[in-house]
Amino acid sequence: MDQGLQSVYQGGLDAWGYQFIFSQWLQRQIGIQPKGNLISNLGFRADATHTSGSNNVADLPRRGVEFPLRHPQVPATNFLADDIYMREHCYRKKKEMGLKRILGKIFPKH
Repeated sequence: MDQGLQSVYQGGLDAWGYQFIFSQWLQRQIGIQPKGNLISNLGFRADATHTSGSNNVADLPRRGVEFPLRHPQVPATNFLADDIYMREHCYRKKKEMGLKRILGKIFPKH
């Protein structure tokens, strides 16, 4: 995460998510997540700006919102969910990029 924030700060990475998370940290905020997926990301295609490859979060089925909304009695951070998110969407991608870099050195494209 630190390298990503630094890269955004220096202008080398065009990604809005780092600024959003950093803003939440500064303001001591937490994010909320609905029980079901409310959107379906259709932007995973060849002409996309950032999401040109396949991804396990592309085209997920959507669910409607159940009314009346029920708020938790006590807001709490779900550290297990945070850990799963970081492992699945942050660390794994970093490992995949490192593997691609190594394979690129072994099998250069010509």
